[in-house]
Amino acid sequence: MKDTDITGEENRVPDGIVQLNTSVSTDELVNTALSAHRDANSMYNGVTNNCSDFAKTGIEYAAPIGSPLGNVNEQVGNKKIATPNYLYNATIHLPNATVIRSSSSKTNTSFIDAIGNNWVRRNIVNNKVQ
Repeated sequence: MKDTDITGEENRVPDGIVQLNTSVSTDELVNTALSAHRDANSMYNGVTNNCSDFAKTGIEYAAPIGSPLGNVNEQVGNKKIATPNYLYNATIHLPNATVIRSSSSKTNTSFIDAIGNNWVRRNIVNNKVQ
């Protein structure tokens, strides 16, 4: 995982990797929660159902009971959107988290600034995406 593009879509290795130490029973809960999330949210939406929303579901179930995940939503225009940067920064503070690869050079800024995505700025900030 550290040295390959597991998605097959980005042609680069992950910027940051966080390992959550869990048990087999917790892993089963995470898999069940992710399946339920996928079944209930079949249509991808960059604002309300993106990859960070999916990952957040798994992380919430992998976190020790009583360990809130924290803020994973970035303000983009008038919308609050789960983003990889905020999710990474919240996850590294969980008590069962171990940083395998630090992503601080990208996650110390907003996701939008880190990727420099003008489409996101034009469409989300200007309320063209619902």
